[in-house]
Amino acid sequence: MSVSIKEEEEEVEAERGTGTSANVPLLQEEDGPAKAKEIQEVKSLLRSGSDNEDVCKGGDPINNDETTSSMGSGMEQRRRAFTGTSLQLLTPTLVLSVLAAVVGSSTQFGYNTGVINSPKEAILDSFNNQTTTNSSSSAHFSDFEMNVAVSIYAAGGMLGALVAGLLADAIGRKWGLLLNNSTAVVGMLLESLAVHPTMFIVGRFVIGVNSGVNTVLVPMYVSEISPVKLRGALGVLHQLSITLTILSSQVLGLNQLLGRTDFYGWRILFSVPFIFTAFQLLVFPWCPQSPRFLFIKKRKEEKAVRALHSLRGPKANISKELSAIESEYSEELKRTKTIRFVDFITTPSLRRPLILGILLHLSQQLSGIVGVFYYSTQVFQTAGVGNADVPTVAVGIILVIFTLITVFLIDVWGRRTLLLHGLGGMGVFFLLLTIMFCLQDAFYGDTSQVKVTVPGVLLVVCSLGVVALFALGPGAIPWLMVSELFLQEARPFAVAVSTVVNWGANFVVAISFPYILKFLYPYGLLLFALICGILWLPLYLFLPETKGRTVEQTTQGFLAGKILKN
Repeated sequence: MSVSIKEEEEEVEAERGTGTSANVPLLQEEDGPAKAKEIQEVKSLLRSGSDNEDVCKGGDPINNDETTSSMGSGMEQRRRAFTGTSLQLLTPTLVLSVLAAVVGSSTQFGYNTGVINSPKEAILDSFNNQTTTNSSSSAHFSDFEMNVAVSIYAAGGMLGALVAGLLADAIGRKWGLLLNNSTAVVGMLLESLAVHPTMFIVGRFVIGVNSGVNTVLVPMYVSEISPVKLRGALGVLHQLSITLTILSSQVLGLNQLLGRTDFYGWRILFSVPFIFTAFQLLVFPWCPQSPRFLFIKKRKEEKAVRALHSLRGPKANISKELSAIESEYSEELKRTKTIRFVDFITTPSLRRPLILGILLHLSQQLSGIVGVFYYSTQVFQTAGVGNADVPTVAVGIILVIFTLITVFLIDVWGRRTLLLHGLGGMGVFFLLLTIMFCLQDAFYGDTSQVKVTVPGVLLVVCSLGVVALFALGPGAIPWLMVSELFLQEARPFAVAVSTVVNWGANFVVAISFPYILKFLYPYGLLLFALICGILWLPLYLFLPETKGRTVEQTTQGFLAGKILKN
């Protein structure tokens, strides 16, 4: 049975309050009898949505959703529905809230990931020239210390991800992100004002903690405030902000700009994220908290209703969405005890999605993309490319372009499809990269003499292919999808654990990649092709499709032991 475009439009109109559904007024904080009236209105909203057959309390939403997703000429209909009616769900408050989260926090992660690549030589020269001119100075910066500075960022990210789960439950996603700006300020000051390598390394660790918290809380917040129809596109904005700031850091880090070898250039470069911090501190306090957090965790029903009205519009009919939240809370009340760590091991409905979440984040980091980001200049120089800054910036441009494409494809093709095609394609391109390195080594030998070669050019092309496929799949999907696999009570812990694994894998690849490239040359990248294949198989067999499904429907699939691939 297919779903027509007209039916899609009517459903969106109902959610916006332009249909026949009764409009619910925006609740205001008042005392006395008015307060009792507010509580009665909340209860009325819950009752009005409780009979909705899309809520997991009744019917068979899993089968209904599978029928919907298999409609006849579905691809064109889904594309038109997304680009037309679903965009009506964008409200000024929703747009501002998402922008405040991703521009203020996601950008910190992206910028600080890419900023260390180009100015490494400038930083070393700045410290070591200072040591030469001042014999009493002990500020010599060795290559080993620089490798530590690169990799310790990921170690800080692991710690930040662990702390983020506690922050999410204690003060919420919004206030957790605002509080996290303190670590951003401290980290940037230590980096930009560093007078000794140790001070710079500590700054990289602190800014890594900041990024770790951001990578947990931003996807969680955006997922919880977004309508189901826009959850994919809005969720990818987290990755889009990351890619845009990776590109900006690479451009600003060019020798012609802030990557120059004088005393101030690279210091200004590491101070740029103050702009993102200032933006969030000015805007985010005026944005609503997550309605799910308010309703389920804090039991503040009236505030949750006001937050939903603010995000969906004052005339929107929120009864369906509020009823789904109440349904989730009711399921949690049925449990006789809170979810513990051991439950994620002993309970199949929690263990399976946690393993999938870990595999998703491993696919992002162990696929080898970290090496391309951190050491792209070194890779291209090894390939015989003279001015390696040009292809390094090209990496950032390709990343942004294909992440933008993902924004429009994710709610049309689905998360599962994009991830599997992206990850599988990366494996193929890493195989091609290995062949190009072999040809470069066999026919041109010593790469210390820079010259353009056919294998070198093809190596750059294949590297850009890896980046493009990463942006389509493993780059964006894990951040969004892990939040879609768990209900409210389990979500903070599961997202935190998955993100810790992400940062741990980031650390391992970052610290080992230059040695893989050096000692396993020219076969080092074959290792990543093999890893892509190993990760692809279990994700193909067990990863469900979450596009168009509520979190409740996805978790019902795990409870029923079903793999909803379509």
